[in-house]
Amino acid sequence: MNNGNEKSIVEYFYIGERVKGDDGNVGTIRYQGKVDGFEGNWYGIEWDDPKRGKHQGTVKGKQYFKCINKGSGSFMKYEKLIKGETFMKSISDKFHQKIDNYGIYYNNNNNNNNNNNNNNNNNNNNNI
Repeated sequence: MNNGNEKSIVEYFYIGERVKGDDGNVGTIRYQGKVDGFEGNWYGIEWDDPKRGKHQGTVKGKQYFKCINKGSGSFMKYEKLIKGETFMKSISDKFHQKIDNYGIYYNNNNNNNNNNNNNNNNNNNNNI
């Protein structure tokens, strides 16, 4: 029931949208709407980190959404979610250090391969 203070839930997020919780965890919205026994509108989130979740999208025996990973779901109010966490941003945040160092490893491996190729070419030139 909207008492004028609560905006319509459709003004915030949509199903399938990537979001970040106020605790920094990232997930995907799988449900939006009412949850029996609780006031207001809720978002069912399937978290990327299954340890963040509390259930499979089921509350008091009623299934609201399904999760791929067991126990990776929970419900949150819109005030606790941050909009616009894209998949690529999530990957970048999670693997930032590895991505930054990739160039170092890639260049070192290429230099080693080029040195080996040069040595092989020199050896081939010395063989008749």
